[in-house]
Amino acid sequence: MKEAGRFDPDNLEFTLATMDRRFLAGQFPLYQQLHQVTFPGLVLSEWTTITQKLGEIARARHAKFGNTIFHLEPNLKDCPGGLRDYHLAVWFAVLFHLKETKEWPRQRGGVFQSARGDAEAAFDFLAAARCFLHFRHKRDDNTLDWQSQDEAAALSIGLETRGTADPSYWMRTYYRHARIVYRRAALLMEHLPAR
Repeated sequence: MKEAGRFDPDNLEFTLATMDRRFLAGQFPLYQQLHQVTFPGLVLSEWTTITQKLGEIARARHAKFGNTIFHLEPNLKDCPGGLRDYHLAVWFAVLFHLKETKEWPRQRGGVFQSARGDAEAAFDFLAAARCFLHFRHKRDDNTLDWQSQDEAAALSIGLETRGTADPSYWMRTYYRHARIVYRRAALLMEHLPAR
């Protein structure tokens, strides 16, 4: 428990992984102590450093992709507006909520959802497309190449309607969802404290 209560600025991944924790088995009182006391104390005491480092990592990733969602063969995980930005927005929403209320949100994803459900629809589309890519390539490959775009459109991956979709329509749908995720992540990053 002592180790879980320490923040290592060079290992932000551990803190983020702990934010995504859930009880599976073991001593539930120990989990409750981690959830209700240890981890909130760590996050609140190191809130500025955690959010700044998270913002720095995101900005570096965005810069690597030219700070745009528009790529001919986007990476569904790492490109701006991809799944990393979705998780980034959820983490920021949780961190801002925890700082403001001193308690965890009742629903983890709920702090990021819009009234219209745009964020949830964007996540569902991106997750379906990523699963399709992994299945298609038989490995962890998140690049939406030309052939994958054509096949995803033909199979209507991530679309509510079934049947063959035009690849340009399918990609417009991807860009619409990526824009929603990227804007939300960028909006939350604007509220980060200055270094």
